Amino acid sequence: MEITNSECLDEIRNYTVDFTKIGPNDDDQFIDELKIKLADHDGVVFKGVIAAPTDVVITKKVIGRGGYYFRLTTDKTGVYFIWHDRTLNKFILWGEEYNVKQAMGVLNYRIKIVTQREHDPSPSY
Repeated sequence: MEITNSECLDEIRNYTVDFTKIGPNDDDQFIDELKIKLADHDGVVFKGVIAAPTDVVITKKVIGRGGYYFRLTTDKTGVYFIWHDRTLNKFILWGEEYNVKQAMGVLNYRIKIVTQREHDPSPSY
């Protein structure tokens, strides 16, 4: 789904309570860079949504401690931001279309791997 840069920034601002609920691994520089990317009010952002696992333990492991895997996925794929909406139990991603699709693939793969490990925790050699 396409939204404007301004709508994207507003959504992220609302989810994060004006950027105060972003993980401890995030810093002011990340937030400032995000605001600069979205400063062009005429720009367009692609928004992707995927279902989060229903198992809270799996969801936490997909996200990572302090949002570690969300941040890693953000950095590696170039998406602007990833968020877990606990009310809807959805992962929401914002960025350029290709990057969002790539990040959605990464998250889906991580969900699959974490789910498999949770259901069969025995190590394989």
